Amino acid sequence: MVFSLANVSLYIHIPFCQEICDFCNFVTFSNKSHQVDQYVDCVKKEIESLGDQKFQSIYFGGGTPSFIGDEKISEILGALDLSETIEVSVEFHPNNIGIAALELLKASGVSRISLGLQSVDEQVVTSLGRTPHSRSYEDLIAEISEVEFKSWSVDLILGARAESDLTWRNNLERFLENPSPHVSGYMLTVENGTPLYLDKDRHPVEETQFKRYLDLDCALEKMGYDWNEISNWSLPGHECIHNENYWRQGNYVGVGAGAHSHLNGTRWSNTVSIEKYISLITSGKSAKAREEILDIKSQEFEKNWLLLRKPDGVALDAFQEVDLLVNEGLVETNSETAFLTVKGRVLSGLVSQYLI
Repeated sequence: MVFSLANVSLYIHIPFCQEICDFCNFVTFSNKSHQVDQYVDCVKKEIESLGDQKFQSIYFGGGTPSFIGDEKISEILGALDLSETIEVSVEFHPNNIGIAALELLKASGVSRISLGLQSVDEQVVTSLGRTPHSRSYEDLIAEISEVEFKSWSVDLILGARAESDLTWRNNLERFLENPSPHVSGYMLTVENGTPLYLDKDRHPVEETQFKRYLDLDCALEKMGYDWNEISNWSLPGHECIHNENYWRQGNYVGVGAGAHSHLNGTRWSNTVSIEKYISLITSGKSAKAREEILDIKSQEFEKNWLLLRKPDGVALDAFQEVDLLVNEGLVETNSETAFLTVKGRVLSGLVSQYLI
């Protein structure tokens, strides 16, 4: 594929998992170094098929990108022209952090680390089915700070049943003593087929999740953070450029098994099977498994659905029964636009049902 578009982002999907946690529904787990080598070679080959495109942002996501190792990530970046790239992000598992790895990644062009922390409390981490962190939160961020990336982010999970109100307060205070410049706070969701789904005693309580979200939002606002999107806050200048492109219905190309792409209203995705992906790319074939061309009405709806998640808000005429949403305290309005309230953010799925 050859294309020429300004402000295109590249998503590199690494579906290898560090662990299988209770709240995730990953279907692929591998620690076979041979398969990792094959996969990385195929990702590089797929990147080459894109031509000489320069990307505004590059994001390594998926299962646990850091699981394949800093040298493999550096190898992939070596196949790209980073001369016009503003941001290169890598999702990191806490147990993969190390000065040597971080320094290599920075030297390879990585400018932003996203740390999948989930909680500063080890008991909460364990209750989510995750391997305990090998070092404390404070030690982890000390290493990230020492390497001096342009920015970095921490992911938090809100609503774990093992976290009491007191524990949450203590954990929040501990995090806020050494906060990251960008914060993602995700309410724990129950996915079909996960261990959490089968254990109803550990299902999150909606009221508790709302309280946790409100606590985090209020605390970050007081510290000068901007609310970027329903689950994301940042200090000025530390917004995730890659995610901002997603939320504004921008253009992005995905490479790797299961990667999704969007270019001017056309969406497609690669096969999710690592084995099939490797076979197709090795044979010089496309890994594309699905494609959808959105009509104008669908593009408009998707644009509004995404913008609803942001402070920008959505035009009033994009809603039905907007007065009902106002009366329920889910949105606020001015003469032209409707914006989610804090309550509306938590219940955004309900609000989006009123989009035309």
